[in-house]
Amino acid sequence: MVQSRFPTRITALSNVVVLVGGNVELTFTAQNAALSVSGAYVVRAELATSATVCAEVRPYAIVVSNDVYDFGGAEFDALARDVDAGLLVVPSTIQLG
Repeated sequence: MVQSRFPTRITALSNVVVLVGGNVELTFTAQNAALSVSGAYVVRAELATSATVCAEVRPYAIVVSNDVYDFGGAEFDALARDVDAGLLVVPSTIQLG
């Protein structure tokens, strides 16, 4: 058996951001920000399926509006830890300019 020289597991890096819920303006803003900052694409998930979607795509970031976070903040904190993603809570009202 060949032992790895790496002491921890190696995971594939994901270039995906998951947006949980969000209106049209927030979706548009998240897509533009993710694309321009890191070339990532946004996968939109409903609140009920957000854990499943995050487990499947293993995003590097999860974006939720403060309204959604107020509904289940502790669960989103735990989800972000579980999938090793950053959690970004943004204002519910995004105005396009």
